[in-house]
Amino acid sequence: MSVNREELFEAIGNLDEKLLERSERKSLAGFGGPTVEDGEGKSLRKKGMVKKSNLRKWLLLAACMVLMIAGTGSVIDRLGLFRMGCNASAGTLVDGIYYYHERHNGVWRYTPEDGSSRILSEWAMDGYQVNQYGIYYSCGRGLYVREHESGKKRRLYNVKLFQGNRLALALQRDGNVVVTVINDWKDTKFQLLLDGITGEVLEQVTEPLPLSDVVLSYGETHLQVGDRQVDLVGREGDFDCDVQENGESLLEENWPLVSYGRKRYFGENLFLEFAHQERLPVRYLILRPDGNDSVFASICGRPLTGTDDFLFFSLDPRVYGDSGDREERAETVGYTHDTVWCMEIATGAYWRLELRQGEGEKEIGKVLAYDMETDGKLLFSCAPWAEEHMCWQILYDEAGRPEALELIDGDIRRN
Repeated sequence: MSVNREELFEAIGNLDEKLLERSERKSLAGFGGPTVEDGEGKSLRKKGMVKKSNLRKWLLLAACMVLMIAGTGSVIDRLGLFRMGCNASAGTLVDGIYYYHERHNGVWRYTPEDGSSRILSEWAMDGYQVNQYGIYYSCGRGLYVREHESGKKRRLYNVKLFQGNRLALALQRDGNVVVTVINDWKDTKFQLLLDGITGEVLEQVTEPLPLSDVVLSYGETHLQVGDRQVDLVGREGDFDCDVQENGESLLEENWPLVSYGRKRYFGENLFLEFAHQERLPVRYLILRPDGNDSVFASICGRPLTGTDDFLFFSLDPRVYGDSGDREERAETVGYTHDTVWCMEIATGAYWRLELRQGEGEKEIGKVLAYDMETDGKLLFSCAPWAEEHMCWQILYDEAGRPEALELIDGDIRRN
């Protein structure tokens, strides 16, 4: 039976006044209010109620303070206000859009035409990675994706409470996701392989292990090169790995093993660094989608970014060598991160790129080229001691080789 507002007020008005008075006196007495006596002059407050009420108040106040402190700590940790780390690191270029993280301010996207706009707040994520489908990010026990095409955010996977309290993600080249489930309470971790679109658990790829155990990660040892599946197989108790395809080693008999964790994709090619190299050049095994693999020697050291045909470095190659003091040579040659060099993979030739002022840009000041990212058209550079990300256009000569960088934006954050 439904009751309207007028009927409700009328019913309250018809309540017995003595009943309401008795209820009020008991309420005041029960919560440590002033002493209230009934009609016979007897106190309704029980013995010791004042002490209990005061103790209850202080306990409630202490509990509130604990919650406030814990909540403040959680907010500070979520916003990363006191996290140590680099101010800026190179982002990811996908289909001409540059995705980058701004410390304490979330994940942003940038194009020269539209400038920068924030797509994820610092509060919303613990870590992120990007591919052609979307931006994947973790938050607490959840794995989420923000689809590029629709802009919609949805949860892909959630760790059950008894399994763990947080997770880490690693995108695979085929679009699937390797999730490391971490349980700080039980001091364990294990890895799952998820479908990158549906979030379906395809396989549990590792068994639970102690957090302190340093083991070969599934995501770092199961690699895709085009349609090829390549596996890094470590020796027992060692992080030097054989490179295998279909169970067969790709290394020649006299070749060294490759270093675990020293892999980079430049364009569609996978660069695997050979182990135990103390002098230059740094040698790599290059795996290509068409199977035309080769060994490459870089006199410029480790490249920062690259394409299928060219690699880019920030240090003057003349500071490197097999003998002599590198720091001493650096003082005369310019051991800085304000130059950009290019090396052609096919020939090993290298040259310094000219830096040109872009239209509408101020005079080029300090160049930040400690870390870089390129798609062959644009090149972004930054340094961990600064917050700016610089955007350059790569200019090519008639032979199709990069010859200059033209500054498009000296600080993409300002747009």
